[in-house]
Amino acid sequence: MNTEGQEPLNISLPITYTFPANLLSRYANNVVVVPGQQEITIAFFEVQMPILMGNIEEMRLQLTQIGAAPAECVSRIIVTPEVLRDVIRTLQRGLDIYESVHQSNEQEEE
Repeated sequence: MNTEGQEPLNISLPITYTFPANLLSRYANNVVVVPGQQEITIAFFEVQMPILMGNIEEMRLQLTQIGAAPAECVSRIIVTPEVLRDVIRTLQRGLDIYESVHQSNEQEEE
């Protein structure tokens, strides 16, 4: 806390990341982003596609009767725009690494 007349500490404190033993990892294949006045809410969903049986016509009929696929929210986070910028940069770095590794693997297989 900086009070008038005092200099800021300017000390970096490293972060130690921990994952609780009971933390669940969930699959998400749908995301909804809702901007608020001072924050952004990001909700991750797992869309449950129905199991269809029969021939193509029977499956079409089943789909029309179902009406909608249920999507269960598996996680929701609320962040400031500043934090979201960091999240986007971090996600982009992760995606770049993922794609470079998988591109290398695909080229080796050819």
